[in-house]
Amino acid sequence: MADLLAWTWGLGTSGQLGDNTATTKSSPVAVIGAHSFLQVATGTTHALALKADGSVWTWGLGTSGQLGDNTATTKSSPVAVVGAHSFFQIAGSNACSISLKADGVAWTWGLGTSGQLGDNTLTSKSSPVSVVGAHSFLQVAAGDIHALGLKVDGSAWAWGNGANGRLGDNTTTTKSSPVAVVGAHSFLQVAAGNAFSVALKADGSVWTWGIGTSGQLGDNTATTKSSPVAVVGAHSFLQVAAGNTHVTALKADGSTWSWGSGANGQLGDNTTTNKSSPVTVVGTHSFLQVAVGAAHVLGLKADGVAWTWGLATSGQLGDNTLTNKSSPVSVVGNFQWNAAQSGIGGTTSISLEMLTNISFWETRTSSYQAAQSSYSFLVSSYGQNRYLVVGVSILSVAGSSVSSITYAGVALTLLGTQASVTGADRVELWGLIAPLPGSHLVTVTLSASLNSVAHAVCVNGVHQTTPTESFNSAQATNVGAADATVNVTTVADNDWLVDVVGTTDTAITVGTGQLQRQNITGASGSGALSTKADITPAGAATMYWTNVGALETWAIAAIALRPTNAVASFFGGDEEALWYIIKE
Repeated sequence: MADLLAWTWGLGTSGQLGDNTATTKSSPVAVIGAHSFLQVATGTTHALALKADGSVWTWGLGTSGQLGDNTATTKSSPVAVVGAHSFFQIAGSNACSISLKADGVAWTWGLGTSGQLGDNTLTSKSSPVSVVGAHSFLQVAAGDIHALGLKVDGSAWAWGNGANGRLGDNTTTTKSSPVAVVGAHSFLQVAAGNAFSVALKADGSVWTWGIGTSGQLGDNTATTKSSPVAVVGAHSFLQVAAGNTHVTALKADGSTWSWGSGANGQLGDNTTTNKSSPVTVVGTHSFLQVAVGAAHVLGLKADGVAWTWGLATSGQLGDNTLTNKSSPVSVVGNFQWNAAQSGIGGTTSISLEMLTNISFWETRTSSYQAAQSSYSFLVSSYGQNRYLVVGVSILSVAGSSVSSITYAGVALTLLGTQASVTGADRVELWGLIAPLPGSHLVTVTLSASLNSVAHAVCVNGVHQTTPTESFNSAQATNVGAADATVNVTTVADNDWLVDVVGTTDTAITVGTGQLQRQNITGASGSGALSTKADITPAGAATMYWTNVGALETWAIAAIALRPTNAVASFFGGDEEALWYIIKE
């Protein structure tokens, strides 16, 4: 797996740049330490980063416990959040942090005086506490002193300070545990501003609630609302991001639109005027992802170049100046970014540098599904992601199959399928070229009410309009052996996705190269869930398991999804572990 290094710029007086200084920078500097992160987020004066093993690392202001290291001390280089936690999504707010686990439970730490930790108290915490209630979220977002959670049924939940109606429960009352946003709404993504909230629906419509005095609700008024209202205009958006008092939204054509406060040029429409309905960011720009700070915006293009606009007084635009910009300017330096982020209220920016053209970005594994005919889980596609692969293992039901898989309502293509030796188990691989940017639901529909487990991965690479797809399988016959081998034919420079069954192994090799372990959140059945990376398969190779256990082991492979991508899946029995193998 390619390393993803974090780089930062902007205000650094609290150590929030992570470069072991307390100095402001107007161009990118690297976060110190030999860290490789999968996801980054920022609060007002602190930052968070997520590693492949599920650990969260933080730096910056720590006086409210927002670093989660069991202290209230400021740090200018990364420290690990305490506890044996494994997370898969992170978010930062004014002085608290939120992380989400694979089971959907949200955990928080930091300032809690407005109930924003969701633990039914008004007390600050310097180590993670779980949000109360039997809630399972797909996504979390953090405002200044409130938070949002999105569930698989599309319902939005909120907690924290309720002034100005930002919780969307038709009140202005503070809540220290989650309450449902009113209305029969089904959302795909949530975002939180300073004192307002934003949500995106599957039809591309955006809904807002909370303070509206700067036009940030986008409903053509400057009126505050305590329940959701639709943003005006016949717009269909793919992603939304919220700043202190403005919103930026991305369309499928790469155009970016904004509304709300424009005083610092953060709307990008070449003015410094507030707008209460969407206006387009000027210039012939096509972005893949947008991220928003207090009063500035980052846009990431397909070539990996980051562009910024808005407030620059702390160097947060990264263009080596302290001058505000009301239209996009490029971040200085010869960088190719994989993802960009800036936090609510924040005056810093943070990005992950993509060191190679092909790299693993994010995966979400659904929990074991007992006798269901359809289920959904959230998968994010950012930066240079160009291929989404979903593998579904159906357990112990002969003749069963997947009827369809969709991502944000778009149908995936079946890449290949293989039944087990006994015919009772089955695995299918489905793929989609150029998935939409942002976080969207993968929905798996089965042929009947079946037990299954689904895994998803977004792979980076050069987009091919008409990829060559083929399917190859191989089976090991030494059932019950402690070791197992299987021959798999690949082509040069392929990437691999591997799904292997069984108890924790000692080693897996392909050809002469041993795979390296990288942990991934969660477990499925009684198998271990982790990652192995750094191989270069080419031609015919032998994949060899050491100490797999008394299992039937066999493999299937979808070869050459693109000339530079291939996917392989290993399956057998009712116990699973998930392995990802991605070529650097």
